[in-house]
Amino acid sequence: MTKIYQSTYKMPCADLGKNNPNPDFKNIDYIHAGYRVTENVTAEETEYFGKGMISTILPYMIQDNYNRERKVKEVKSIVLENNYIKAVFLPEFGGRLWSLWDKKLSRELLYVNSAFQPANLAIRNAWFSGGVEWNFAIKGHNPLTCDPLFSDICKTEDGREVLRMYEYERIRDVVICIEAYLPDDSDVLYIRNTIENTSKDDTYLYWWSNIAVPETEHTRVISPCDESFLCHYFDNAYTLDKIGYPLYDGKDLSYPKNSAVCQDYFFKIPSESKKWVAAVEDDGKGLIQFSTSELIGRKMFVWGQGNGGRHWSEFLSNPGEKYVEIQAGLLSTQLEHKPMKGGDVISWVEGYCAADCGDVNTDTAPWHDAIIEIERQIGSKVNLNDIDNALKNMFPNDFVSTEHITSGSGWGYIERKFRKEHNMPELSNIVDFPYSSVGDCEKQWLDLMNNKEFDEFDISDEPKSYMVNSKWGGLIEKGAKTSNSWYAYLQLGVYYYAQGMTDDALAALKKSAEINKNCWALCNIAMIYKNDFKDYQTAADYMLKAFELNPTERGIVINLAQTLSAAHRYGEWLDISDKLIPPLKNDGRVLYYNSEALLKTDRPKAALKILCDDFVMADIKEGEASVSNLWFEIQAALGTNDDIPYNLDFRMHR
Repeated sequence: MTKIYQSTYKMPCADLGKNNPNPDFKNIDYIHAGYRVTENVTAEETEYFGKGMISTILPYMIQDNYNRERKVKEVKSIVLENNYIKAVFLPEFGGRLWSLWDKKLSRELLYVNSAFQPANLAIRNAWFSGGVEWNFAIKGHNPLTCDPLFSDICKTEDGREVLRMYEYERIRDVVICIEAYLPDDSDVLYIRNTIENTSKDDTYLYWWSNIAVPETEHTRVISPCDESFLCHYFDNAYTLDKIGYPLYDGKDLSYPKNSAVCQDYFFKIPSESKKWVAAVEDDGKGLIQFSTSELIGRKMFVWGQGNGGRHWSEFLSNPGEKYVEIQAGLLSTQLEHKPMKGGDVISWVEGYCAADCGDVNTDTAPWHDAIIEIERQIGSKVNLNDIDNALKNMFPNDFVSTEHITSGSGWGYIERKFRKEHNMPELSNIVDFPYSSVGDCEKQWLDLMNNKEFDEFDISDEPKSYMVNSKWGGLIEKGAKTSNSWYAYLQLGVYYYAQGMTDDALAALKKSAEINKNCWALCNIAMIYKNDFKDYQTAADYMLKAFELNPTERGIVINLAQTLSAAHRYGEWLDISDKLIPPLKNDGRVLYYNSEALLKTDRPKAALKILCDDFVMADIKEGEASVSNLWFEIQAALGTNDDIPYNLDFRMHR
């Protein structure tokens, strides 16, 4: 009989740290790269390319204060278990499916990371590898991937149980619901995902189930296709080509070992074909993921065999660990978002189970023979001829009770209350958001609704949250004019910036600093001059004023370093960095800017020494080539040609 229960999962964990109190005033390149397509890609295939892209991660705050010092911690988990399967979910980390153990094979079906190690791979910066990530709402990984979700155990009258995890997603203004069901006699874990847009406004959707599996010499990724979109990435832009698959340029790309560099392969599955992807080893065993027809896309992501890719895989875990991702999405590629009408609800079902190919050697079998064998196995689990109905009818819906397990944020409650007061549609017809979830981050917005103005904040307090949804604009504007406080105008400036009203944002922020000189407004003013106006000197002057007020806030220090670098004021930065407090003085990104400044002031030997002394930049961004470029610039200045050390090499695509 299946049971669902709470447990703890022990693993070494790096500290995630606090949110960065500075709002996201960065360039659009920080979030999304541009793209090109070759003549092999048709206009029809690019219908949704570039649609739904965002220019800022606001209202979310950046998560960049993690470290690389790990301590063994007990992480909350929820387990679904029967005689065949044990599935472990982490509700406090985006509802990640962390482990899927097949008891019959005595085998882990997923790549289970040996540690929790955040790194800069997501739109909010922090991301971690392993398990199955529910990458919803926006390109660039789930904005809640390191945040807790609500979780409930829903029960039917006849005793069946379903794990339900959910949250309100603030950029798309939708509710995301992930439900896991393991029937008593089943060796398949079923996942039902639902997205509700109950508002009258249209929005955009994005979904990829990102499934990490171990990578070995024999790993083979199989999906029912003969073509693939191949994504090349150079100079902060994608080039999307369409190629034959799996044979291309003399290599069988279904084996990750044959990809020299980091690559995306988006499988072009014919519309009439069943939607699935599998990763198998030379013993014919591995993982199969299949779904209803709504989830049309399938993908393989590989780090590649180059030093940079291998380093990234280990940087996220421990030396020697390698994984590949097989993914399932709502559209064919990750350069697009799906339009969603106001009032729409979209739902689909996925199945996760072991591959056990028996006498068919999927490691060496011809491509189409391997496809036939995987489909035979799926057909032994569900009716392939009517797979959509078979999967959708699998889930119980007649719940008679709900047991609350973990809590998410209070934003769902705030949105629900706002809608009620303004006679708008209910936020969700499936889940509830209790008042008990409201914390300090959300309370100021509840107060704004009740008092129609912002309470005064102490000048030393850090901003805990921002609100940038256009329907809040009237309240924010009124609150600023009524209270006439520095904090109210700070919030107004952030709101205006997110709405694309850059001049109005600048005026509001300057008024905030005029009412009460504060580092937050000054920092934001600097970022507008730097990123929007390209006025690096003025930006640097404002950042120096912000730093004088708060020299211990990492976000301000890093912004100062970036701004002084853009202004070519390297000497000023070196004088400042020498006087920083110890934690900041030894920060990897601070040291990077020290090395750059030393090179630019004709001290290449001193610059090289920084990079050679066990240098680690914990928050280096996926695709960022700053460290490797700096290494080669130093080599050129010295007239040497030393190979870049492995610990500095994060080059993914060359």
